[in-house]
Amino acid sequence: MEEKKVSEKTIAKHKRVIDVWLSNGENGTQAYMEIYPNSEYESADKSFRRLTENARIQEYIAEKRKELSEKTEITRESLINDLERAKEMSLVPNNSGQPNTQAYIKAVEAQAKMLGLNEPDKLDVTTGGDPIKPPPLRFVESSQKGAQESNESNEKVQK
Repeated sequence: MEEKKVSEKTIAKHKRVIDVWLSNGENGTQAYMEIYPNSEYESADKSFRRLTENARIQEYIAEKRKELSEKTEITRESLINDLERAKEMSLVPNNSGQPNTQAYIKAVEAQAKMLGLNEPDKLDVTTGGDPIKPPPLRFVESSQKGAQESNESNEKVQK
């Protein structure tokens, strides 16, 4: 799909939408409506989705996220390490002498999500893992006699 030509003025405005989006918890509709206050909710939602499909805006988002990550020194690795420490701390008995298993489970779930381990495996459940075999070829003759023979051979195959 070919991208529509967008003016520099529009790109600048779209970048402002992205700045708001990154600062408001990534609510695209709200960010769009802040920059374009006369927008209706549904059209703002669609317009935000459409503007994020623009290659220049995608580059801008990646650039801003990288800047934010460097500025805060937060990386995927540092977050996983933080979650690992949270897991360890949750196993220390609290005032009642029990570990905080809920906190442990939450940390494990967050780590799994970050690593993409909670995505379901895509399995072929129709063949038990065997390759899918093409159906057998059947030739049908155009004559009455041929059709009768085909029916007889089909009946034999089915038995």
